[in-house]
Amino acid sequence: MKIIPLGILGLIFLLNIVSCNSDPEEPMISLYGAYLLTKIETDGQFDFLNVGEATSDMKKQLEESQGVNFDNVLLTFFWGTPEVFNITFMQPSLLTTLPDNIPLIRYVNSSKTLSVEYIQESREFSIIKNYTATTEIGQVTAIELVNQFQIKVSVPQRIYDYKSQAWVNTLVTYTYNRLNV
Repeated sequence: MKIIPLGILGLIFLLNIVSCNSDPEEPMISLYGAYLLTKIETDGQFDFLNVGEATSDMKKQLEESQGVNFDNVLLTFFWGTPEVFNITFMQPSLLTTLPDNIPLIRYVNSSKTLSVEYIQESREFSIIKNYTATTEIGQVTAIELVNQFQIKVSVPQRIYDYKSQAWVNTLVTYTYNRLNV
């Protein structure tokens, strides 16, 4: 009769040792879904729309001066093999050239598709297939997972700076925040 209680105590002891793992695994996070564009920043200060103010906050200047509505500008991350990003960038579109060779520019949405692999252990994205670069938008150079609710995408872009009256190349970082699911 005393063998059964000792056996139960031994089993409880073993279960306690097994369940007290000092290095618990992090739970898998799901990154798939839609992310809304919340910020567009450049490496330098530029006047994007001839408003007389140089800034690195491209999104703010496009909203205030050009009336761009960013409510539907998304990054969508799809599960698959490989995984796929559909990303929307803002691309300068030359409408016409004014006297003194000053361009009249309107920024438009430009959607790109990117094949990636998300590596859970390192929390990094590996770019498998980049889209073809254009004159205005280069290939994505970095995708940063800030946390499970925010992704930053960096891409070299050619934009016109009205302050210097010249086309310039700069790194533009797009920040996308996850939509509520």
